[in-house]
Amino acid sequence: MTKESEGKKKKWKLECKNGLPVDECVSSLIKETRRGKEREAAYFAYCLHVSGFGRYLWRRLNLLAVEDCGLVNPMTVVVVNSLREMWEFNIKKVSEPTLGDFLFVLQSVLFMCRVAKCREGDSLGNLIEEDYKAGKGPEIPEYAIDPHCRRGRQKWGRWNTGTPEQNRQRVQKWFRDWARVSPKGKEDPYEEELKRRWGYY
Repeated sequence: MTKESEGKKKKWKLECKNGLPVDECVSSLIKETRRGKEREAAYFAYCLHVSGFGRYLWRRLNLLAVEDCGLVNPMTVVVVNSLREMWEFNIKKVSEPTLGDFLFVLQSVLFMCRVAKCREGDSLGNLIEEDYKAGKGPEIPEYAIDPHCRRGRQKWGRWNTGTPEQNRQRVQKWFRDWARVSPKGKEDPYEEELKRRWGYY
């Protein structure tokens, strides 16, 4: 970390040990990882690691795993987080960043360089933020007003209360609307038995 004077103002400039600015190093790490350029990404990761910015480095790697890889390969998030936890455990035994500690970082970088990537999560997140700021959010859908919320209880009553016919209406509404899933991954082998027990038919 170096101090630069500009007139009366004092600024702190974060730098790696080799003089590279930390923010540019992080940006380069992310861009090279997105492009699958392993050696370049690993180099910038090492600059941050050996300069003592390990925890900040992991925060960026975690975000990268979610932002760019998680939708295409959900295991990326699991792998990167697991390696971070192993790194945390390992560094408690040493006072200075070592090459051995860096191997956990390197494994994460290599994994993310090699997996397929997709930016849709980040794009959608930015759109949602823009909609929220502009007050353009969706209305609460009718099918969300079920006995789990106050308005739903006012309209439909609580589960297992009222007449048998009122309970039957709630059960039918549950299976037709409130418990509906899409896209459906597989048929529920227990649904018919549950319907019979709850008096759907």
